[in-house]
Amino acid sequence: MQSLVADDVRAAMAALAREAKADTARYLLVGVGATASIAVQAAQRDRRARLLMLVSPAPSPVDRGVMHATVAELRRPVYFQSAGDDVSTWALIDVLYRACDQSASRVSESEKWGSDATLFRFDPKILVRFKQWLSESWPPPGRRATPPSRPRKG
Repeated sequence: MQSLVADDVRAAMAALAREAKADTARYLLVGVGATASIAVQAAQRDRRARLLMLVSPAPSPVDRGVMHATVAELRRPVYFQSAGDDVSTWALIDVLYRACDQSASRVSESEKWGSDATLFRFDPKILVRFKQWLSESWPPPGRRATPPSRPRKG
């Protein structure tokens, strides 16, 4: 099931590009709680997922080893968000952080209690920190060649 969901990300991005005319040449992929391992797997399958955000990552124990190996292989920037309720995952976040690109990745902990994406509602500092990391980590767009000018008539 996780593999199918990871494959759906690519299909969803294709639909977004087709229907909304959105630029999907690069994107941020977010995994929350138990879906964190699916987000990592989806990023492995689609190079356009340039950044990862893992909020309160809580993969099942059988997925942790593969998730660790995949994060190490990807070497992409990862933003880890956790809170006081995530005590049981702090050791996992530390292991994953050590495996990823540490120079571009961040671990952000909140003093507030909550879990998953509800943290953004309870602690306004979280969004500020995330936006700062995003501005530092988002890869610059590829340079497009300037089209040649048309010859003048007459």
